[in-house]
Amino acid sequence: MSSDAPSGDLPPSQGADDIHTPTRKKGRSGTRLRELVATRNADHRLPIRFDMQTCKPLGENSTKFISYVALLGRSKASILCDDWDHVPENVKNQIWQSILVTYDVPNTNLLRTKWISYVGERWKNFKTMLTSHYIYGSKTDKSPCEKYQFLDEETWQAFKLKRLDPAFQAKRRAAQEIAKKNVHPHILSRGGYEKLEQKMMKEASTSNPIGASDTSAITRLPRHVTWKRARQRPSGEYTSEETASIAKRIDELVEQSTQGTFTPEGREDILAVAIGRPEHSGRVRGVGKFIGIRQFFGPPTSHHSKAHVSEEVLKGIREEIRQEMREEINEMKKEYGDMRAQLKKEYSNMRAQLLADVRAEFASSSSQPRNFPQPSHLCISTKESCDVSPQNASPTIDADYELFSDDALQCLVALGKMYTLGSTMHHETITTDMMRVVVVDVRDATARVPVPTEDVQTVGQAPGNFILWPLRLSRAIVKKVEAQGQEDMNESLQQQSQPSQQIILEQLGVLAVKISLSPIELQMPPEVTNRTSSLSFFICQKDIFEILSGTDMLCISILQLWLLYLHRLTIEKKNDHIYGFIDPVAIQGVGNKGEEVQNYLLQAFVNGKKQVYLAPYLQHSLMFIAQKTSHFDN
Repeated sequence: MSSDAPSGDLPPSQGADDIHTPTRKKGRSGTRLRELVATRNADHRLPIRFDMQTCKPLGENSTKFISYVALLGRSKASILCDDWDHVPENVKNQIWQSILVTYDVPNTNLLRTKWISYVGERWKNFKTMLTSHYIYGSKTDKSPCEKYQFLDEETWQAFKLKRLDPAFQAKRRAAQEIAKKNVHPHILSRGGYEKLEQKMMKEASTSNPIGASDTSAITRLPRHVTWKRARQRPSGEYTSEETASIAKRIDELVEQSTQGTFTPEGREDILAVAIGRPEHSGRVRGVGKFIGIRQFFGPPTSHHSKAHVSEEVLKGIREEIRQEMREEINEMKKEYGDMRAQLKKEYSNMRAQLLADVRAEFASSSSQPRNFPQPSHLCISTKESCDVSPQNASPTIDADYELFSDDALQCLVALGKMYTLGSTMHHETITTDMMRVVVVDVRDATARVPVPTEDVQTVGQAPGNFILWPLRLSRAIVKKVEAQGQEDMNESLQQQSQPSQQIILEQLGVLAVKISLSPIELQMPPEVTNRTSSLSFFICQKDIFEILSGTDMLCISILQLWLLYLHRLTIEKKNDHIYGFIDPVAIQGVGNKGEEVQNYLLQAFVNGKKQVYLAPYLQHSLMFIAQKTSHFDN
C-alpha cells in the first residue's frame, strides 16, 4: 500500500494495541481485524478470488473479506441515515477504495455494485441490532459506544431519539408482524449455508468408506438437505411444527423420486414442491446469499412444466374427481327433487286456498253483504253495444262507479266495475273502506291509481286487472227506469233468481282461476254454423272476466260458445230442425269481403233449411232472420 493511501479507512481503535478497558465479564468484542493493518503497512494486498457469475468470494481469505467489508459499512456510514440510499455517494466510494487497497479485487462495475449493496445490508443489520439490544432489549442500561469505538455519544443519543419516535415504532411493529409470518426460522450461524454445507460435507467425508482423504466423491448437497438441517436443532427437533411437516413431505418426495413416481425438473425440485410455493426471483432457498435463481437453476425454459407423476397416479386422481362429481350431481338431483316437491305442494295449497276463498265469498255474499254503497236504482251498461233493456238486466250485476283521482282536485279519471269475488286480493285482506274494481273506461290514462300494484301504477294500465279503489273516491252511476211498476218487478225477479245466479257466478270464478295459465280449447261442429269442417276456438281467463263485468263488449269466442250452447239446447228441446245459427267469424265486417259473406249466407240457408237463423253480428247487434212462412206460436 502506498504511503499516501487514505488514512482512517478502519476505525481508530483497530490500530491501537494499548487500549485499556475496565474490568468486566469477558465477551465477544467488536470486529477489529488488526492483522489487516499490518498487511497494509507492509504495502501488500491480500489475494482474493471471485466467482464472476455470483460475485461470491473464494479461497482462504474469503471469510475475513466478508467481515472486513461489513466492518467498513458500520464504521464509515453514519447510523443517522434513514436508509442506504441516503448515504452520500462519496462515503460509498471511500468504502470501495478501502476494499481495493486492502484486497486484490478487480475494479469492475459488477463487483462494486454487488459488494456495495452487501455493505448496505450489513449496515442495516447493524442498526437493527443496536435497536433490538440497546434500546428495546436487555442492554438498555449500557452504551454501544463502549464496544464500538467508532460511535460517539452524541451520535448515539440522536439515533436513540429517532428510534423512539412514534412513527418509527409503528414501522417497527409492522415489520415484527411480517417477521411472525416466517413459520420456518433457521438456526444458522454467521457462516450461513456455506459454513453449514462445509460442515455436512466434512461429516459425509468422515463416514465415507472410500476414506477421509478422498473428498472428490462428495458432490454438492441438494438444497432440500441443507434447508432441513438449517432448521433442525441438535436434539433432532425442528424449529416449528410447520417445518416438521415440510421435512416429512421432503422425505416422501425423496422416496417417490427413488421409486420413479416423482421426477424433479428445473425449478420444480423437491424443496419447491414440498413447500408448495415457487422460488422468489431475488433469492434461492437453502443455498445462501450471492446465488440468484438464474445462477442456480439456469434460465427458465419455454416448456416449463409442473412435476411429473405416473400414469397410475393420474388415473387415480381422475377417478377421484369423477367420484366427487357424481356425488355432487346426486346431491343436486336430490335437492332439486325436494325443492320441486315443495314448490308443487305450496302451489297446490295456494290454489286450494284461493278456490276456498272464492267459494266462501260467493256462499256468504247473500247472507252477509259487504258494506258497500249500493245504488238506489238498477244499473245498466253505459255502452250501447251491450245495452240491455231493464226487464232483461241481470239483477246480480253490481253498479258501475265513477272513479276519481286521489288529489286536491279529485278529477274523474275512469269508470269501473265493482266485484265481490272474495275478501282478499293479492294475498291482502280488503278493508271496508276499499272495493275491488276493474276499470272499464279510461278517462285519464296518465293519472295514478290510489292503490298501485306491481303491474298497475296508472289508470292506463288498469283495464283487465283487479285493483283496489277507496270508497271515498268513487260514486255509483245509476240510470232510473221510468216505470216504477217495472222496477218493482225487477226487484222481485232479483230476489227470486239471486241464489241460482250466485251459483253461476261462483262457478265462473272457479273456472277463471283454473284456466289462468291454460285456456280451454273447444270444437265447433260443422252442423252448428253450416261450415264444411269443425272449427277450434279458445276460452281464456280474460273472456270470463268480460262476462262477469257485464259492460265489456263480448269477444267472438264468447259468441261462439253461446251459439254452441244454444245448439245443444235446441237438440235437447227437439226443435233443432227449426233454429239455425250463423258463424260470427264469417260475417264480421273486418277481414271478410261482402261477396264472401253473401255466398256463405246463401249456402247456409239452402243447406240448413231452418226456419229461424240467429246471427250475432259483432259490430252492431243481434240479427234475427226468419222465413215469411214461419210460425212462432208453438
